[in-house]
Amino acid sequence: MKKILPLIVLLIISLIGGGFYFAFHTSKNTILQPTKQAGTPRKVSLPDSETLENAIAQYGIVAKTSLIQFNTGEAYAVVCSAVSTYDNGESGSNAQIFVLRNIANTDNWQMIWKLPKELKTIWSVDGDFPTGINKVMNGDSALVAIGVPQGIKDGAALNVVQINKNGEVILQKREEVSGLNISVKDNNLIAITDSGIHQMSLNTDNVFTDIIQAPIQVGQEKSNNTNIYFTLQNGSIIPNSDKNITIKVGSTVTFVESTGKKFSVYTNGFYKDDPVGMYETFYLKVPYFTFKETGKVDFIIVSQNEVFSENHPPTYSVNVVK
Repeated sequence: MKKILPLIVLLIISLIGGGFYFAFHTSKNTILQPTKQAGTPRKVSLPDSETLENAIAQYGIVAKTSLIQFNTGEAYAVVCSAVSTYDNGESGSNAQIFVLRNIANTDNWQMIWKLPKELKTIWSVDGDFPTGINKVMNGDSALVAIGVPQGIKDGAALNVVQINKNGEVILQKREEVSGLNISVKDNNLIAITDSGIHQMSLNTDNVFTDIIQAPIQVGQEKSNNTNIYFTLQNGSIIPNSDKNITIKVGSTVTFVESTGKKFSVYTNGFYKDDPVGMYETFYLKVPYFTFKETGKVDFIIVSQNEVFSENHPPTYSVNVVK
């Protein structure tokens, strides 16, 4: 028995030592293993031109694209495309807007939505989407605004689409406007038209909102602003002040119709200021103008229904000095 006891003690020590070595060795290996961060979404890139064309069934020429990816990895592509047309001697195109969804963990894309009806335009394919693709993100949703020229030279279709993380696509706004400019400000989409300024956004519940401000108020909010009043009477413009005005560089003039009637403003002088007309350089899409250099600028004011003529005499001539 005395001989067996030391052997038992030795065996116990060996087992304890082996267990300690195993635990230490395992712990050591675990520390050396690189940890993979959970929840990091795969970064997605816009599809290449061939993938895009296949996804939209090779609908014409892809003119504009924009990627939307949510924090949880879901990715969508907004695609603007157009097909050239020739009708009754007039060249133009049919424009279309698509939304594609990236199939998770692949480079494949699937079309999930397009405009219910393609937009006919008299413009060339290259000029079909001059406003570009403007977007704002709001948690689980994105809001996208795109302008497409329509019919008359300063007409346009304002298209606003909401894309939800789960793949739901909603056409929130489709409106025929005149003289369109779109920008992004403070997580809002701002669309300036001749009928008003649209401030479009998604609220905390991702509900679409569109606050419209009368365009006549825009220039009046600028510093160094001068209001130029006139009256529209029986289709004629009656100036309420001298037709020749002198103003300093950096100043703004805002044209105001005294009775609130709608009108259009054109210029046949130098034109090097934002905003600019969407399709024709002589069309003012908002009723104000800020002067950034010296020179003379002629402004032509007409009623909204009047056909514009380049031979129309100036309503006001502004001389800009230092």
